[in-house]
Amino acid sequence: METKQTRYSLLNDQAQSLLDGEHDLIANMSNLVSLIFNSDQNINGTTYYRLKNRELYIWYLTI
Repeated sequence: METKQTRYSLLNDQAQSLLDGEHDLIANMSNLVSLIFNSDQNINGTTYYRLKNRELYIWYLTI
């Protein structure tokens, strides 16, 4: 059985790989949300927020 520490270590490694060499903020945020969403069957949605020029942008991914 996979431990929580093992799952988070793998998730961290995958996130680092996704971010490596990519400098576009939106692409990085989208990739991380998708990675987190698909990493656990018990997650039914993920959200990220971005504040730009005093305007809040919200992205939500759900099944």
